[in-house]
Amino acid sequence: MSTITRKEFVNDLSKAGINVNDLTPETRAKLNKAGVSDADLKKIAGKDGQIRGEAELNQLFKVVDRFDHNGSSNSFVNKDSSGAVTTSGEVYNALKSEVDKNRAKASQQGVIHLGMRESSKFEADALEKANPKANGGVVRIEAYKANGEVSYEGKNYDLKTKAGLNSYRDALIAGPDKMPKDQAQKFVDFLGTQKNESRDELAQLGLNFHRTGEGKLPVNRLVLSGHGWDGAISGDDGGKFTLGDIKNLAGVFPKGAAKIEHVAVSACFCAGEKNFETLRAAFPNLKSAFAYNHFSPKAESGAPADLKKWESMTDGDDPSQVDPTINKTATWNIADGTQGLPKLTVPEAEQKVKDMMWVLDEYRSGKRKKSQGGHDAQLNELYTRIADLDRHPDISAKRKQEVDALRSEVFRWRHPDENLDL
Repeated sequence: MSTITRKEFVNDLSKAGINVNDLTPETRAKLNKAGVSDADLKKIAGKDGQIRGEAELNQLFKVVDRFDHNGSSNSFVNKDSSGAVTTSGEVYNALKSEVDKNRAKASQQGVIHLGMRESSKFEADALEKANPKANGGVVRIEAYKANGEVSYEGKNYDLKTKAGLNSYRDALIAGPDKMPKDQAQKFVDFLGTQKNESRDELAQLGLNFHRTGEGKLPVNRLVLSGHGWDGAISGDDGGKFTLGDIKNLAGVFPKGAAKIEHVAVSACFCAGEKNFETLRAAFPNLKSAFAYNHFSPKAESGAPADLKKWESMTDGDDPSQVDPTINKTATWNIADGTQGLPKLTVPEAEQKVKDMMWVLDEYRSGKRKKSQGGHDAQLNELYTRIADLDRHPDISAKRKQEVDALRSEVFRWRHPDENLDL
């Protein structure tokens, strides 16, 4: 006869959470057959659907122990004197197999973080605290450290030149990554179409997609961070790419792209059905996308906490948890579709802009000083309303061109001393 103590039970099952909404069919069938209902599990799990932590595992122990008759509330018989597995033992084994599965999967849930600005490092720091190396860790692409140049195997390559691109291609083919010749050529051909300042970060991202596809990187999540506007993401140094560029890059590395299941865009005004569609096209097994519909918090302040929450929402196999519960965000997930986008008609959006045009008129006339633009809440509100109109799916092409010119003017008033082009 063998027994499992309460302490052993809690220790064994604490190695990974149990998502009651995403149990394997086999585990669910075994539990139900033994007498553990879905309602029993959901009652313990609570709103987040996860059974984890000492308190919840102790409640789960009580459920398992109710099938046992050894007279102790701190242990149950796992196998009887003949060696046969008891009902409590069957439940325990089913739960442990679920934990072992989740633990193995958790080790493949790393994050690629592409930071276009130096302050993006604070986001990567927060993600590392939430997602340690045992769970896949965080792969940092610090785009702000270079403009069009990369280091590979101890040698620097200037991707701004044809010769540099060709040398980088040859190094990828001959180096430890053994990239196939045709793929390496497609890769550098793609890089050659990009802005000089953006080639280094996209080169690093592409290489990481390749390594992910080859099983060398245990990642399934991607964060794109920087200044933003409607799917365009930039840094402070002229570097810039679009979600369309990410889609094209992912097409060069389909094996790696197929392993990305969750994407977060930590940049202003990058939520939208069109942008979520682009991400779904880029990553065929995508389960969720997360982005800001209006101004995003700064990487120096609020963004790290938001991404830490996002990491928690995408930690596991339940994409329905990725909802727009974080301020100013919109999301898409395979369970709930798109959520959090504004529901305005074009005329309603036009009126909201018209109601605040007096703010811009005061800048144009000189009533408001140029120096006010960087910290003017009313100007920010006007910009947000213009952005909602500009990105409306039903706006005509002609009107969109007019509104985008208006947005660009307000953008320049908001950034009087910065050389930004979003």
